[in-house]
Amino acid sequence: MPREKGLFSLLLPLVLCLLLLPGTAKALGGYCGDPQVSGGQNVTWTLADGTLTIGGTGAMADYAYSEDNGSTNAPWYDDRASIQTVVVQNGVTGIGNYAFWGCSGLTSVTIPGSVTSVGNSAFRRCSALTSVTIPDSVTSIGGSAFEGCSGLTGVYITDLAAWCRIPFGFGNHYSNPLYYAHKLYLNGSLLTSLTIPAGVTDIEWHAFYNCDALTSVTIPDSVTSIGDNAFYGCSGLTSVTIPDSVTSIGAWAFYGCSGLKSAGPIGSGCDYQFGWTTTIPANAFRGCSALTSVTIPGSVTRIGDSAFADCRALTSVRYGGTEADWRRILIDSYGNDPLTSATVQYNAVTANALEPLTRSGNGAAVTVSLMPGARLMTAVCAAYDADGRLLDAETVALNEGVNDFVYTPRVSGCAKIKVFVVGGDFAPLLPCRELKLY
Repeated sequence: MPREKGLFSLLLPLVLCLLLLPGTAKALGGYCGDPQVSGGQNVTWTLADGTLTIGGTGAMADYAYSEDNGSTNAPWYDDRASIQTVVVQNGVTGIGNYAFWGCSGLTSVTIPGSVTSVGNSAFRRCSALTSVTIPDSVTSIGGSAFEGCSGLTGVYITDLAAWCRIPFGFGNHYSNPLYYAHKLYLNGSLLTSLTIPAGVTDIEWHAFYNCDALTSVTIPDSVTSIGDNAFYGCSGLTSVTIPDSVTSIGAWAFYGCSGLKSAGPIGSGCDYQFGWTTTIPANAFRGCSALTSVTIPGSVTRIGDSAFADCRALTSVRYGGTEADWRRILIDSYGNDPLTSATVQYNAVTANALEPLTRSGNGAAVTVSLMPGARLMTAVCAAYDADGRLLDAETVALNEGVNDFVYTPRVSGCAKIKVFVVGGDFAPLLPCRELKLY
């Protein structure tokens, strides 16, 4: 017996060394499915060589965080420091609450197209994670799902419409990995010019939060609402076009979009162009702190709550109607002080363009484009002789949209035609166009 004991003592260190060699550690595993389905045995987990694999069919269990000991009850929690890769296999439909909380060494995660939901705090404090691919199948991401994922540099998607429809949990910006990543890749290409696909009706909360690589956004007329903080922090935006179909805009939808310095109707050439002709909805420009000027059509009759809240730089309003018309607009009092404190220019230009004149018979073909809501716009057509003496003049009332007409002088001997676009006080609103007849 003493000899056998001595032999065991000699072999024990050797056995321990063998167990610690790479590839010799014992794999861990068990069940991790929703306990309401097959007792949770429908989904399994294994952890080996730094890779945590989740497989099976159905949703994972939801786990909980304990304030008392600062830990979760996920079965792999005690081994979280060894987890470098998470592979969720096809067939798993939901990633549970707090599933990978605190896996600070996690650098790579695979989410298959079978997953439809990512739970609350699922990847919270996974600070080494550098990128994540969200499949088209995901329809919800829980609150704080990516909180503390400070290493993220890119979010990858393949379906823009599906991304717009994800309701990020509880309106919580930490639920969107873009909060840290700042860069959204569509089919592998960095998204800079964003055109929302036709058919999308809602852009959900926080959809493009902090997406600072975006330079332009075009929204189709299928969209009716833009959620809170949808484009919050998109500091690279210099062009936004919103149709009149959008009747609901959430709080701070464009907060921190410091590249948007002017706003006006579609066709105005402003940074932020809109299609609203009668009602500017609540929160429309809220948080556009760099906005200095806005052009408002004379047809607008109401401006909603906080439409111009926190527009601290706004000093100039160009309005298409008269001062009396302006006073009749119902401007909701809450949050619109920047608008009501700005200087208003009445009967302001709402003409988009007076095109170069072209010859038509003995006269000139004229094209004037007016933005929606244009009022008191008139084209003044004048004919002169070779010495510059006025021979004939005619006025043409203009309507919003494109105005095409031919001006033919009613007298002979005309050498030159000039056309002006003027307002109600006959002040010129655009540079005049000139055409020589001979």
